[in-house]
Amino acid sequence: LHADNERFGSAVAMHKNAIVVGAPANSNSGVAYVYAADGTGPHTAAASWVEVAQLSGNSADIGDSTPALGTSVDIYDKTIVAGAPSGDAYTRGCVLVFTTSQDDQYRGWGYAAKLTASDAQNGDRFGYSVSIPNRNTIVVGAPYENPDSVSNAGSLYVFTGGGSNWAETQKITYSGASAETFMAPSASIANVYQTQGTWSHV
Repeated sequence: LHADNERFGSAVAMHKNAIVVGAPANSNSGVAYVYAADGTGPHTAAASWVEVAQLSGNSADIGDSTPALGTSVDIYDKTIVAGAPSGDAYTRGCVLVFTTSQDDQYRGWGYAAKLTASDAQNGDRFGYSVSIPNRNTIVVGAPYENPDSVSNAGSLYVFTGGGSNWAETQKITYSGASAETFMAPSASIANVYQTQGTWSHV
């Protein structure tokens, strides 16, 4: 059973036969639920879905007692990312990465890594949005970040790697942003493109 006021459904993502659902107010810390097709239907047209995991982080992972984990979620193959924009103390924000090595890619999920911004500041809310377009790239939105001292203009951060090893490789800002622009409330890969290893705003 779900808890009262857990905000189940605040974020949803799907890949192949798995669905991830964020509930950022669950037990005041947040959870990402994982559902798998029960096998009674072809591919994603399964007759029903079964809960197979509840992904959460302890205080060591997230660094805050009310991180709002699950505000954003995404999944690609055997990797799930969940944003905790109130985590890492003073709402700097963080993202947790969960993986599985099992052949059945929708069982056996476990904590793999924590992502934070290299220039994190209080109130950035890094992890407000996340996207994992392929197994080697994670894009994270921080809409309250202050690039070039422009208040709450927002930024995107690109990480590359895999498994438990991820490195920040680029920070994307919008050159025309003004104060309170709040860029990156969505980190959808549709908003950026990659050319010869460099990401740019479309």
